[in-house]
Amino acid sequence: VLAMKNEVEIIQELKKENKELKKMHLAKYQGGHLDPNTTLEPIILTMHENGPQQGKFCYIKTYFYGKISENSNRIQIAYGYDTINQFQRIFYDGMWTDWIGMQKRKQITTGVEYETERVIDGKKEYAKRINVGIMPNNAIKNVPHGLSNVTYTKQIEGVAVSGEGVSASVCLPLPYIGVQGNATSSISVDIIGANIRIGSGVDRSTFKGYVTIYYTKN
Repeated sequence: VLAMKNEVEIIQELKKENKELKKMHLAKYQGGHLDPNTTLEPIILTMHENGPQQGKFCYIKTYFYGKISENSNRIQIAYGYDTINQFQRIFYDGMWTDWIGMQKRKQITTGVEYETERVIDGKKEYAKRINVGIMPNNAIKNVPHGLSNVTYTKQIEGVAVSGEGVSASVCLPLPYIGVQGNATSSISVDIIGANIRIGSGVDRSTFKGYVTIYYTKN
């Protein structure tokens, strides 16, 4: 009788453990408002402001050290709900780090702001690749960059390309300093107010250009 009782208890315990294991693979939802900073759930589906992507749902998995507690050191890994994005951060000594993207490839679309994955003085750095069009012919042209209330963090990076195909193309970095420092053949690029200002002392109208600017938000 004792052996039979123990066997029944073992089966019940195994069923309970199996049920708990299944729960561990189900994301807690609660309307998408669960705070990843304080959750004790193993997996949540949330679009809380403390998640890695503002206004977007993410699955967030939490691994605790020692015990499941709001004060325990832990790591979180987040996965995009409908995109192939991954992020991670850690909670150590009472503080969360910033979310860091884990994606292997970054999709950059000309004219669309993106995060660079760098944090400068506590602020996320952003970048924007801008089509500045045809280079000027011994003149200055201005191209609106569409940004406001930002602080620039790096020098402007860019490229000017003429022709099609590898064998026919001429590619110049932007800004461009002419051969042996020839100022006339150089192409200047700077930011003045709301515009990217591009200047050239010779005809560069066979070239089209793209520049990338880096900044944090004030």
